[in-house]
Amino acid sequence: MPTWIALFVAAGAAFGSSPDPKELLRLSAQANWRTAERAREYTFLERFEERELDKRGAVKKVEVKTFEVLFLDGSRYQRLVARDDQPLPLAEDRKQQEKLDKEFAKRSREDDRARAKRRAKDDKRRREMQEFASEVAEAFDLRIEGEGTIDGRDVWIVAGTPRQGYRPPNLRAKILPKVNGRIWIEKAGYHWVKLEAEVIDTVSFGLFLFRLLPGAHIEVEQRFVNGEVWLPREVRVGGTARLGLVKKMHNEAIITFDRYRKFQTDTRILSVDETQ
Repeated sequence: MPTWIALFVAAGAAFGSSPDPKELLRLSAQANWRTAERAREYTFLERFEERELDKRGAVKKVEVKTFEVLFLDGSRYQRLVARDDQPLPLAEDRKQQEKLDKEFAKRSREDDRARAKRRAKDDKRRREMQEFASEVAEAFDLRIEGEGTIDGRDVWIVAGTPRQGYRPPNLRAKILPKVNGRIWIEKAGYHWVKLEAEVIDTVSFGLFLFRLLPGAHIEVEQRFVNGEVWLPREVRVGGTARLGLVKKMHNEAIITFDRYRKFQTDTRILSVDETQ
């Protein structure tokens, strides 16, 4: 039996009916990052819907863009394929295809140094996200709020409030003391299935040019794909934000992920010389 499976079995036995919420989050972070590499084996559609609301919460304006997301030699690339749920006009679609072709050509001309630099940048971003996920268990006072079922899977529900005295070790972690959170973790494999966060203190982005105000909420759901990997299903962000020092906005964004298709991860873009 692989070591990590043995650890899960032992942890499950130790938890019994009263699991330690901090250990649950640690196991969940490990489980999700263990399969994160497989996520790059999939291409999918990402539909981004932005709703502008009035002060009463009624929808004033809706904009929708749909992208095909793929990984070119391990790096994410998105191609616009639809606007407002309608296919792009032929001329615009051609331009999008030309951009993709240029990106393919760019990758095919990469020398070893440029490729290594690009991959190192991607790896750094993934490490930072992994560190952020691991930091969640340290940033909150956690409690088991209950149990439930999502998509036929038994889950624990873990709730958290910011821990007094917590000091964020990096820029990404500075958001953690400013939210209350709740996460649903499957009992079978410890992957998280759903999470919710409520902003309780102003969260700033981009040198304070964009600020998410208290009361804003974030919801994220995952689903099990192809019997092997957990991938995003939907992301919802809503609430009041301020752009710059003046403009105040009431917006909601809904991102849905669909049509996951697997491709070979060992396939890479060939140079012109290699194709001859």
